[in-house]
Amino acid sequence: MTTFSADDIKVLVEQHVKSSDAWLFLDSSIWNPGNEKKEIQLLQYCCAMANMGGGKIIIGIKTMRQRAQKLDIFPLPSSSAFWLSTLISTSISPIIEDLYVTPVFIENDNGVIVIQINGKHKPYMASDGKYYSLVSTRPRILSENEIRTLYLTQKQPKLEYVGVINTEGIALLANGHPHTINFYPKFIIRNAGNAIEKDYKVEFWFPSSLHDTEFSPLQSYFQRLEGKYSVFSVPGKVSLFQQEIYTIAETKLSVTLENLHDFLTSPFQIQIFYSAGKILNSYSLKDTFYYNHQTLAQEHFKTKPLLK
Repeated sequence: MTTFSADDIKVLVEQHVKSSDAWLFLDSSIWNPGNEKKEIQLLQYCCAMANMGGGKIIIGIKTMRQRAQKLDIFPLPSSSAFWLSTLISTSISPIIEDLYVTPVFIENDNGVIVIQINGKHKPYMASDGKYYSLVSTRPRILSENEIRTLYLTQKQPKLEYVGVINTEGIALLANGHPHTINFYPKFIIRNAGNAIEKDYKVEFWFPSSLHDTEFSPLQSYFQRLEGKYSVFSVPGKVSLFQQEIYTIAETKLSVTLENLHDFLTSPFQIQIFYSAGKILNSYSLKDTFYYNHQTLAQEHFKTKPLLK
């Protein structure tokens, strides 16, 4: 939620900010609690804003050619925010969860009302049984096809990379000092959407010098070489339900003095392909994997000379 002061509102007017789908300015004539016609009109604007994905409505600014022209403040009783929040919450379906109504006082008890809306679960229907959108800052009734499209857009999976576990290295010692530090990370993804995902795959890009080709859990998914990288493509084996977390793959990375430079300078990449799109994540190896809770460095591989 963004907070607004009287000075912020005055700046909008002084700079003649344009009224838009994201910043909508309405004059005070629409503010008339108890007037059913005005309430329905205001709800149409709120419903339309929610169906556009959200934004801010400021009641109390007059516009000219869709630009803020002058303040149009009005009396704000202490119950104003509660009354409007209740009206919107009980008149628009489904309930707009991220809704904030804030009075901003300009002169004594007079000011403007700021409505902040985040439309997460569109489409939204107003109390008159219709669905609205905004066209040239005016509410417009959505067609049946447009409503259906909004439903389909919302009912989609959304895969995302959650992170990696087992990031602490295990050393193989010689003369009491590491000559190889192995990592056995497991990579986790999640379906953050609101529909089941069945068709997906994840690509892992690791510097070839670090990958242990004898580690069969990932080697069986080797796909190709891309420059200094080995690319592995792991297909989804199970359906991912809404908010389900899943370990997609595990690998083995071996760091020695010979390939330490690749570890310190080369990122690794994770690309997720699924039915609704593609996501690319790139991370630093040295900032992800540690040895003895420290960033890996050349000093970790120094060995003591043998005593004669």
